[in-house]
Amino acid sequence: MAPIIHPQRQRVLEELHARPFTPLTAGTRLLHFGFQVSHGGADDDRARLDSRARTASEAPVDQECRYRLLKDGALRWERHGEFVTYTLRVDTDAPAAWPSGLIAPGPLLVAVDLSLLTERT
Repeated sequence: MAPIIHPQRQRVLEELHARPFTPLTAGTRLLHFGFQVSHGGADDDRARLDSRARTASEAPVDQECRYRLLKDGALRWERHGEFVTYTLRVDTDAPAAWPSGLIAPGPLLVAVDLSLLTERT
């Protein structure tokens, strides 16, 4: 039996492919956090992100945007259906914790600490 194609499949694929991938190299460390948010909570989070961008003299955050790179790619924000994610590129010796100065927009769903290391021989 062939799989049933979800009616929103094309829309989801277009959104995912519109979000650029970030090239990573050995020695890179990422902290990734996902937070559950309501529709209003996601709007509030986008407004805080916009304020942060303006403070850092970066372009404002478009009200319709679903992802955004700030600080030359050191902070990546993405809005999904019921959650938002933040991915931060940090120094290898930085604490593996939610950074001070950012406001967690809702309950934490996921937290990942990923370090890309060089191959050992």
